[in-house]
Amino acid sequence: MDKSEGRGAEKYVLRTYQNGDEFELAQVFNGAYRAYAGFVPRTADYWRWNCLDRPDVDKEGIVIAIQGGKIVAYAVVGKSGNIWELCFDRAHDGEALVSLILEKAVEYLTRIGSDAATLNLPYDDSVAREACEKAGFSELPPDPGIILLSVLDYEPFVRLLSSIKEEKFNGFEGNFLIKLRDARFWLNPLISIRLQNGRMETGGESKRGDVVIETDTSTLTSILFGASNPLWALFRFKLKIRPLRKLGKVLKLLGLLRLDDPWFLARADLG
Repeated sequence: MDKSEGRGAEKYVLRTYQNGDEFELAQVFNGAYRAYAGFVPRTADYWRWNCLDRPDVDKEGIVIAIQGGKIVAYAVVGKSGNIWELCFDRAHDGEALVSLILEKAVEYLTRIGSDAATLNLPYDDSVAREACEKAGFSELPPDPGIILLSVLDYEPFVRLLSSIKEEKFNGFEGNFLIKLRDARFWLNPLISIRLQNGRMETGGESKRGDVVIETDTSTLTSILFGASNPLWALFRFKLKIRPLRKLGKVLKLLGLLRLDDPWFLARADLG
């Protein structure tokens, strides 16, 4: 497939996958979804394994849009009816790109005898949603399936979260010690946190803290990923704070560390 399509002031060339495209396709994916929680940077090798090597994916089912010699959008369409990935460069006309890609994806599925198509897109992507609605897609309620998350080492994870939101810690000072009641043998049960002059220092040793936060790994993970409220955990005795008069300071700390970016996982990452 190699066809030119014009929409507005831009002109896109549509074609299917060619050997070596995976390097540029991985870059398009990374640019489209890097702002979402759950994002893991794609490499060309991982993209090839996760998309091209799927049993229900042929090269003909990978639809690519090019503008000015550069890949600006693509979709990976499986014979099963799953559109495993769809993403586009937001510097371009997103609605036009999604519409063109979906049109070719549906044509491909119709040609091979598939009578349905399913895809995942970010819930907050109004541009893509509008294009999907115009293409005849219906929005389904969120999948109630549970995504399990685990943290292999909490101290560097807390340090990473603080580095992402470093400017928000300005003016906030204090010494905290987090104790994990159920830490497995490979985990350090202690996380020391020192906040001074807007900077955070963390460690895995039992430094004296003005505030001690005692909890379990599941509760801490849930709070940091934004799935649980610290007050909910406190009232259910899953979170203990000493001294209790420092509750406001602890709530501020956990609120600053909380990962509040919207979540998105491409369908290819779910199965």
